[in-house]
Amino acid sequence: MESGNIKTTLKNIYNKILGSSHFKTIQNSSTIDKITKTSNRVKNQIVEKKHIILVSFTILLLILIYLIFLFRRVPRYLSGMKKYDKFMNLRPLDSFTKLINSNYRLCDFYIASSYKSYLPCTNYYDYSSTSAIREALKYGARYIDLDVYNKTFDQCTTPLVCNGKEVGNWHYTSTITFDECCKVISETAFSNLVKCPTDPLFININLHVNENIITINKIASIVKHYFEHKLLPLKYSHQGTNPDFTKGINLATTPIQKFINKVIIICNDQFKNTHLDEIVNLSPKNVGNLRDLAFSNVKNSYDSEELIEYNKKHFTRVIIDKQNRNKKNFNYNIPWYFGCQFICMDYFRQDDYMISYIKKFSKSSFVLKPYKLRYHPTYIEPPKKQIPEVSFAPKKVTTPYYSITY
Repeated sequence: MESGNIKTTLKNIYNKILGSSHFKTIQNSSTIDKITKTSNRVKNQIVEKKHIILVSFTILLLILIYLIFLFRRVPRYLSGMKKYDKFMNLRPLDSFTKLINSNYRLCDFYIASSYKSYLPCTNYYDYSSTSAIREALKYGARYIDLDVYNKTFDQCTTPLVCNGKEVGNWHYTSTITFDECCKVISETAFSNLVKCPTDPLFININLHVNENIITINKIASIVKHYFEHKLLPLKYSHQGTNPDFTKGINLATTPIQKFINKVIIICNDQFKNTHLDEIVNLSPKNVGNLRDLAFSNVKNSYDSEELIEYNKKHFTRVIIDKQNRNKKNFNYNIPWYFGCQFICMDYFRQDDYMISYIKKFSKSSFVLKPYKLRYHPTYIEPPKKQIPEVSFAPKKVTTPYYSITY
């Protein structure tokens, strides 16, 4: 066979094989498998991407819901205070003419007092808010409670208002500056935003500044800036009681009319030999006349008569027992019975105790204590002069001849 014929024959055989339906089927089958695998892989990738997008969207949605819930907590708690509206019929203290002119003393009154006035939520380690301070003032509180911390531990630090705890160093959650708090107080407490703008205002400053004198001096400067014309004269301050406390003025027994439209500063400690020295009027540790008690100490008082007598000439401040993370109001009627003036309640927890407390102060932020819980001095008339003839007093007899006393 010639080579040309062989090539022609092989070419024909090759064409027949390639052109056969069986080969085409095999070829088509292989192509379909590849296409199917590629298609499945693409579909899986699309499904995976959809799952990733769905999971990401779900996570973002949950975060958004959480943030909305978180940031709405403060307005939600504050809006709950509208329950008090139907009980409120406040009038300023100086509108009670007979009460003011009767020369009642400052310690003769119960005073509407807000505990942790910057914490609108029930949790101690929750958001701090100036709105909470504003609302407490609007609902009659004339005692504002602030905890002040250092922002940092260096010398040049900013005083912050927040709640925290000491574990090696101070730890706290959200904060607001002390300056912001004082600004809100000054703009609210003595304005038309409240119904009793001329009533005396107590500001309690709990210092947690690790005796940082620069921070304490900043606090004093801020207080002077916002309340300069409403602070009490130096004779009522801690510095005014030096060097002999017995020569100082007992704020508790001073007539209440002297404090109309005034700010009274209370401080826990650490202010001695600082600029706060001339501002602080009451302190349970450094300036007398103020006793600090937790509710459990009042409830289980071993000498109730002593507490009643003490409150006739001095102040007692009663606070919530700090047993867990949440603030819980207590039966204020017990310290009320003992004549305690500052019964500090959580205004933002609208429970039965708080509603009852609001009813007590529905007409005025200062409620006169019952007669038996106020001090009444006993006046004894001087004895009448004795008739000289029957008196046992020494007598002097003088005659032209002698002079004798017997």
